[in-house]
Amino acid sequence: MRQDSEQRITKSVNAHPGDRDLTRPVPDVALRSSGGLPPRGRAQLRVSMAIIAAWILVILGLGHTAFGVVMFKKPLVGAVRAGFVGQFVDHPDRDEAFWFMIFGPLLVMGGHLAIHAVNTAAVRLLRIIGFYLLAISVVGSLAAPDSPFWAGLVSSAVLICAGYGWLR
Repeated sequence: MRQDSEQRITKSVNAHPGDRDLTRPVPDVALRSSGGLPPRGRAQLRVSMAIIAAWILVILGLGHTAFGVVMFKKPLVGAVRAGFVGQFVDHPDRDEAFWFMIFGPLLVMGGHLAIHAVNTAAVRLLRIIGFYLLAISVVGSLAAPDSPFWAGLVSSAVLICAGYGWLR
């Protein structure tokens, strides 16, 4: 690596006829797999903002699940005691408990995907997660204005901006 933070990419043995030597700037972000120090300055802020937004999804999912276990303890225990399979149909309280509880792991999964997208610089995946979260959060915020869906709005904005490289 050169001192002026450029890297020389040379032709390999299996190079195509149209390939040529390229010089490209190396990003100011340390690869996590290399075990190097975390980046400093603007790059650190960009990574931190996206990672924080992704971890917010994980925390919201875990909180959603924990709150659901406490809030819906009676219908959940009733469904388990009745054999669980098919016990959420025709029981409005159990149905509500099921849909509330199933949303928690989905939030955790979205958060883990976003963390993976940030760590691997998969910006398209980061944008996709951000736009899905935005759509869900807008609908949820309009349907239940006093709910915590607004936290998804904030996280989705950060993920989308990070996916487009707009965070500085």
